[in-house]
Amino acid sequence: MDVADTNSVRGAAERVKREFDHIDAITNNAAVLFETKAFTGDPFVDIDLPEFFETFEINTHGPVRVLKYFAPLLYRGTDRCIVNITTEGARLNPAGSHYIAYSASKIALNLYTQKIRNYLASRADPSDIRVYMIHPGRMFTVMGVENAQIQPQIPAEGIWDIIERKREVQLEIPFINCRGEEMPR
Repeated sequence: MDVADTNSVRGAAERVKREFDHIDAITNNAAVLFETKAFTGDPFVDIDLPEFFETFEINTHGPVRVLKYFAPLLYRGTDRCIVNITTEGARLNPAGSHYIAYSASKIALNLYTQKIRNYLASRADPSDIRVYMIHPGRMFTVMGVENAQIQPQIPAEGIWDIIERKREVQLEIPFINCRGEEMPR
């Protein structure tokens, strides 16, 4: 599905609903990174506005769309979990000015993730849906090649262990890496 297209997400949810009466986990992994670390322009004047907005459309708005249309299936699940894939760049840091759109979109995703977690915890019938924002690591992927350090199967296995409760995470703000360890905020 195309997470930037509401009709695509809605259609995917309808197709899943026809085949399954529930789901137990949602992992929002779709993301784009158009910038390069080597960008030397002025981030005010030289910003590529269409790329900036598209970054938010996919990295931030996409997970919101997915949760909107897949939440009814998740609510009927048994061992429920939401994982929003984020980045170590999604923190306020006094150093560095690269990947502005990507980092800002992921900070927004982290705030959204924490707010939905707070909502679920505050309901009159508190939800047992586990909600995480996970930095997978700098992987050897098309998007991550510039800073790659690990193969994608390493974070995939770690994230799966978190979903399957092989690694328990008990944090008030679950901004973690793929091993379940707290990330600096």
